[in-house]
Amino acid sequence: MIISKYSLYTILGSLVVAAVVAMMAVKSFVFYQSTRNTIISNSKIHSTKTLETLNRNVSNYIESYSIHEYEKLIENEMDYVDFSAIIVHDYLMGAILGQEAYISGKIQDREGNITEYDPANKEMKNLLSECFLPYQSEMISASGGKLGTVFICNSGHTVEQELKKNIKESLLNTVIISTILIMLLFWTIHRIVLKPVSEMVAALSDTDENGIPIKMISNRGAMEIKKLSQSMSNMITTMKVSRQKLEQQHELALAEQKQREIIWSTNVGTWEWYISTGQVSCNTRWAEILGYTLSELEPLSRSKWLELVYPEDVKQINSRLEKHFSGEDPEYTCEVRMLHKEGHWVWVLDHGKVVETDNDGEPIRMVGAHSDITGRKKVEEQILMMGMYDSLTGLYNRNYFEQEMRRLKDGRSLPIGVIVCDLNGLKLINDTFGHVAGDELIKRAANLLKKVFRDGDVVARIGGDEFVVLLPFSDEHAVTQGVGRIRQEVKQSNLSSSLLPVSIAVGYSVCAEKPLRLESLFKRADNNMYKDKRIQKEAFIQELFRAIEKKLGRLSTTDNRKTCRLTDLVQKMSVLLELEEREKRDLELLVKYYDIGNVGLPEAILNKSEALTDREMTTMQKHTEIGYNLARFFPELYPIADHILMHHERWDGRGYPFGKKEEQISTVSGIISIAVAYVAMTSDRSFCSAMSAEAAVDEIERCSGTQFDPALVEVLTNVIKPEEQIVSC
Repeated sequence: MIISKYSLYTILGSLVVAAVVAMMAVKSFVFYQSTRNTIISNSKIHSTKTLETLNRNVSNYIESYSIHEYEKLIENEMDYVDFSAIIVHDYLMGAILGQEAYISGKIQDREGNITEYDPANKEMKNLLSECFLPYQSEMISASGGKLGTVFICNSGHTVEQELKKNIKESLLNTVIISTILIMLLFWTIHRIVLKPVSEMVAALSDTDENGIPIKMISNRGAMEIKKLSQSMSNMITTMKVSRQKLEQQHELALAEQKQREIIWSTNVGTWEWYISTGQVSCNTRWAEILGYTLSELEPLSRSKWLELVYPEDVKQINSRLEKHFSGEDPEYTCEVRMLHKEGHWVWVLDHGKVVETDNDGEPIRMVGAHSDITGRKKVEEQILMMGMYDSLTGLYNRNYFEQEMRRLKDGRSLPIGVIVCDLNGLKLINDTFGHVAGDELIKRAANLLKKVFRDGDVVARIGGDEFVVLLPFSDEHAVTQGVGRIRQEVKQSNLSSSLLPVSIAVGYSVCAEKPLRLESLFKRADNNMYKDKRIQKEAFIQELFRAIEKKLGRLSTTDNRKTCRLTDLVQKMSVLLELEEREKRDLELLVKYYDIGNVGLPEAILNKSEALTDREMTTMQKHTEIGYNLARFFPELYPIADHILMHHERWDGRGYPFGKKEEQISTVSGIISIAVAYVAMTSDRSFCSAMSAEAAVDEIERCSGTQFDPALVEVLTNVIKPEEQIVSC
């Protein structure tokens, strides 16, 4: 919808002025054309008469060969009559002169001067071609012979003067008449249109807070304006009445909405039960709780209602209703499960009360509500689960185990056995491979225990790495069989898995007769577990060491040839440095295990061929600490733990993990650092080709005093000669 930015006054005024001006312009144009045609017509008549007179007089002069006489006549006509040219063609004189015709006459030039006509003058010929109302007459003798022709051309000056005069008079009349008409039309339009419309707009603009006009619209103006005013007044009256009705309806709707919101906010579906007929009616929310629309459940009856109830809960409903009908319970309340449209069960709190009875006090009508308490029930279940189960493994937790210990104290479950299990090396796994790997190990152990025991047995995780199994009605034979199954399952799992080995220390105790002291029974089993732990320790360390060696061999980028070269290089350097035998043995171990910490790093970082990000580099630098922890755990690697930790320190103190420098770095760590760097540079790698021995030595010398110990750089250069190999392996 386009809204004009101009007022009605402006629009109508512009239309009136445009209409009057257009009308007067048309009138002036018609008057101009009429006047012009009249003047031209008069000029034609005058020219025709003059031409007849000249034809008659000039003919006589031509026949008498009186050239001067008709030239004088032409001159007189040009002086007294408004002609622009009079030209005579004299055939008789032309014959005498040997020409077609003797041409003479007068012509008015562009400045208004009258001159002799020269047929050879091009300018005069152009003037003749442009002349206004030209006429020509042929002169005939009495005998019928051709004497010549007379040509006259009117001057447009007279016509122009007459037209100017008439146009001035016409314009003056037009302006006066137009002004009078415009003023009259404006007054009329203002009186019968604009003023009533303005009053109407003013009345419509004066509104109350609801946008309805306060006053009625005045009834005056043109007939159509009056009808419009009356119609709008009627509309205002209707709007006021409708507004009152709407306000009343709105207040009623608000009250109903408030009631619905109260019901809805409590997540309640209401129901009404006519007990004698079994007819039941309910609201939309009651049906929605079960996933239905109201129309899908209608007609609803008591029997249809009970069909949706969980079968085991129907008896409870009937029992509670009987107590309420008998007056034993003032209200009916019951938590039941009802079948959802999608097939699952919804927990509902059913609450109601008899509101109408017959003369004998028998219930006739009962009303109540359903509340969806599924969410509450789920929370209760989760709380129960949290109180009973370990979140990591799904086994029973310590709380449940202690509850069961208290429950079994009465001795009714004799004989009873207790098995205590403890994961070996969990702390090392957490420190080396991270807590995610440690959690995975715990879950593997839990799954093994689940697999071994019956559903009725209590298998619980009671600590970080500690598990316990309660075996009611189990004698010593049954308990020892359970222990044997644990050991067998652990062995089988380690044989079939490439993961880190699971090692579980197991201790048990059995009580066959009263008195039953479960705390003492648990303590004996726990002590036996620690005995088993000491027995298994050496075997577990060896098994874990083999697993780590296996993984290290798979991850290592150093093949046998590189290891051989590295061994030969450190041996030669140790000879030149005259190291002690202990340091030489440490170097031999370091060649194999300096990068043992790599087993605790993500393989994606170890195998990445592009440059590492800052975060990846931080992770990579942890391998020295991981290697240190592993070396301290395994007795055979314990002597080189500190060397593994420091083999990435730099002479200038910019290495890691501690930023040690110069003499703070052990000689053994410095030797393995420089030797590994040399062998790496002179070997093919995934991201670059091998350097020559000479180029590698140059690079190491460049890093002397920054990355490497200058004394060790000198030893290395003495050991290596560019023209010969370190060793052939």
